[in-house]
Amino acid sequence: MSAIPARQPFTGSPDAAAEDAFAFALQFCHTMMADGEDPVTALRQNDCRAHEYLRYGLACRLAEHLGAADLTVRSVYVYDWGDQPDEMEAAPVGLTSPIRLLIRVSHKTAALDSLLGAYDAALAPRYRALVAPAADRLRTLLLARAVDDQEICCREGYGALITSVRERPIQVWSRQTS
Repeated sequence: MSAIPARQPFTGSPDAAAEDAFAFALQFCHTMMADGEDPVTALRQNDCRAHEYLRYGLACRLAEHLGAADLTVRSVYVYDWGDQPDEMEAAPVGLTSPIRLLIRVSHKTAALDSLLGAYDAALAPRYRALVAPAADRLRTLLLARAVDDQEICCREGYGALITSVRERPIQVWSRQTS
């Protein structure tokens, strides 16, 4: 079993970031499954465990790329608590559920929204090809919400999740400050 690959320096290309994220996520999935099962075979057989490991690995590596690409990003969290009403049409529910990220930012920007759209455009077709035919109808793989300090302090919208006592999201990346 080979080691999980080190993160490649950010190249500015969402396609390169997606390739790196998938390489990391597949190796992470292989490592976590521990029984020597091929992650691609498990994914195509709709193994829930393999899908969860893959999505978590993608979230972790994508968070690193987001932090490297956009200095407004302070931390990234993954959450997975049922569909929100505005997400019902975004992707089918089940093994092909989207990766839900909360991105804590110093301030919201159109540039981050654009970058997230480009990452999703690069990730979704790779995921569809990997788990076909189960994900043939998947339109988006990434549902990301940027939240700023005001939303967190006032516990508004998705900002309330970050400090939630009952259903706190999992932090997968944070900017190191010195």
